[in-house]
Amino acid sequence: MAEPKNTRTTTIDALVGENVRVLRMARGISIGVLAQHIGVAWQQMQKYENGQNRVAPDRLYRIATYFGQNVDRLFQGAERDPSMNRPVKVAPPPRLTDKDLRLAGAFADIGDGKIKEHLRALIHAMADVSMGRK
Repeated sequence: MAEPKNTRTTTIDALVGENVRVLRMARGISIGVLAQHIGVAWQQMQKYENGQNRVAPDRLYRIATYFGQNVDRLFQGAERDPSMNRPVKVAPPPRLTDKDLRLAGAFADIGDGKIKEHLRALIHAMADVSMGRK
């Protein structure tokens, strides 16, 4: 007999939900539109984004392809334990403001990959200085 499913959510679930929310908001997609695309009610989509419910693998795939991303993009920010090659517990990411999300949307609209790469390098350098890493 199969063991019962563990229905408790983890910090990884919260991270995935936050990454979905960031992708959705950056592209100006309503929660209802994304929910309809993956076949759930908007209330369920909200629970996914808040980390209250775990997203099934087939829905993770549908979300990622809707945004033109690989599924691993939804796990961005998770550290890996090299000895076990599995995600380890991480703190949920900080909530992004509407200004942060609009900036991400504007960045997504930039078509020139070279400009995007230069902006990424600039932002990472500024973050390193701000955090005292350089």
